[in-house]
Amino acid sequence: MFDRTNLQVLANHARAAAENMAHTLHRTAHSAFVKETQDFTVMLMDRSGATFAVPMELGATWYPGLSYHRAIAMVNDYRPGD
Repeated sequence: MFDRTNLQVLANHARAAAENMAHTLHRTAHSAFVKETQDFTVMLMDRSGATFAVPMELGATWYPGLSYHRAIAMVNDYRPGD
C-alpha cells in the first residue's frame, strides 16, 4: 500500500498531468470559443469513469463529481490506454 507521502506525490503528478492537458488543449484548440472563453475542462479518470485528477483552475467545478461509466460503456472500440 501507499503511505500518505507517496500518495500525495502521486496525486500531485496526476494533477500536473491534468493541468498540462488543459494547457495543451487551450494552446492548440482551433475553436475560438475554447481559445477566447477558456470554457472547457479536462480530467483523468480510471477505467470505471471515476475522476481522480482535475486542473486546479477548473472552470466547471461540478464535472468531477459525476460518474462517466455509462459514457465510457457507449464507446464500442474503447481499449485500455485510451
